[in-house]
Amino acid sequence: MVARVQVGALRHRVDICRWQEFPSRSHAGTTSHYRRVAQVWACKQAVDGVAYREGLQVGDNITHTFTLRHRPDITTTHVLEHDGTRYRVVRALDMDGTRKYLRIEATEEGPVSDEKLSRRTG
Repeated sequence: MVARVQVGALRHRVDICRWQEFPSRSHAGTTSHYRRVAQVWACKQAVDGVAYREGLQVGDNITHTFTLRHRPDITTTHVLEHDGTRYRVVRALDMDGTRKYLRIEATEEGPVSDEKLSRRTG
């Protein structure tokens, strides 16, 4: 079965960032660093209450799903940023095996902090 995405559904501009943690120099622990690797058009949807509660029962905390054109490089080491909010990728799924669209299940992490974002350098 071929996944269908409505015309105009990919209307949200989303940054895909690589997430890395490094040892902190100023204190014990780690510092997160985010490097933008791409900017894409996506469909963003909040997970409804029933699905959210069911996800909590099995240990998933999925708050949003994003649909975008297929990219083979998206993993759980990535985050998505949209409208000043950061979302951690929990799962990335090929919607129907045709490698046309990718469905990303994500957890809302909170507001984006500019000092932690490194712009793509090439």
